[in-house]
Amino acid sequence: MAQRTIVLTHDEYHILKTLVERFRYSGKLDQGQLMRFSEELRSARVVDETQLPRDIVTVNSVVRYRYLGAADSGETSEIELVFPADVKQASRRVSILSPLGLALMGEREGADIEYLAPGGSFQIRLESVEQARNTARDFVRS
Repeated sequence: MAQRTIVLTHDEYHILKTLVERFRYSGKLDQGQLMRFSEELRSARVVDETQLPRDIVTVNSVVRYRYLGAADSGETSEIELVFPADVKQASRRVSILSPLGLALMGEREGADIEYLAPGGSFQIRLESVEQARNTARDFVRS
């Protein structure tokens, strides 16, 4: 899989970097996936919140995607990408530290993404991104 360049705001970058460091040695997450994302953080394009394109997946974005290849049923799935602590508060929320969350974070609408999860390797197409109602900056302030 080719190295991707993700786009993050300054706040998201710092929060994600901290979370990755905290979970690196915990054994609670797939360490290979976490290490790959850590590499992506190193090469991320970090921008001011006002310069973030509207079609980039950020924390609290609502994302609609569809599976490609053998798993393609033509149907789309919709999730909200959230911090780990917010997953249990509502259905269809996915942690930014899950395999799918790590794959989506910083990606652009229309991207074809491949990611590894406990069930195997999956390919999806990012159909649409609805910008976050709350941003990483809101998380930092609370």
